[in-house]
Amino acid sequence: MFISMMGRLGPIARSGFAALTSTGAFHLGQVAAYLDDERVRESAIEAVLSRVTPDTKAVLAHSLGTIVAYEALHRLDQPLPLLVTFGSPLGLRSIIRGRLRPQPLRSPAHLKRWVNVADRDDFIVATLKLRKLFPEDDAVLERTRRVSNRDFDPHAATEYLSRWETVEPVAEML
Repeated sequence: MFISMMGRLGPIARSGFAALTSTGAFHLGQVAAYLDDERVRESAIEAVLSRVTPDTKAVLAHSLGTIVAYEALHRLDQPLPLLVTFGSPLGLRSIIRGRLRPQPLRSPAHLKRWVNVADRDDFIVATLKLRKLFPEDDAVLERTRRVSNRDFDPHAATEYLSRWETVEPVAEML
C-alpha cells in the first residue's frame, strides 16, 4: 500500500522512489534501472521480443515483467493471442505510468486478449481497476481478476500462478 500511495504524490513520489531505490528497500533497483537506463530498457525489450515467435500463444508477465511486456508488445509485428499480467505496477501514477512507452496508455495493436490479475494486498499493485486507465474503446484489456494470495507474500509469482484466475485464460486457449 505504501508504494501505491506514493504513486499518487507526483514529484514527492519520484524522489521517494529514488530514496527507496538507493537504500535497496523493496528491491526497486531493477525498476529504476529499467526506467532510467535506456540500454537496460532496450535490452529487456529485445529479450522479450526475441522469444516471441509466430507460434507463441501467450506471454505471462509478473511485476517488472508487466512493464517490459507492455512496452515490448507494442513493437510486435505479429498477432499474439494472449497476455496475462499479474502483480503489475503499471498503474503506479507518478512512478511508472507516466514513464511507460507509448503514451497514452493503450493495448498493443497486435494483442488479441489481455487478462490482468491482482491481489488487493500486493504492495506493488497500484490499482485493482487497471482497465480504467485505458481508453473506453480498448476492448483487449479485460476487467482485473482479483485473487487472494497468502498473507506472507501476496506479490510472489508462485502465489499468482497457483490461482485459477491466472491460469484459466491459458487453459482456455489450450
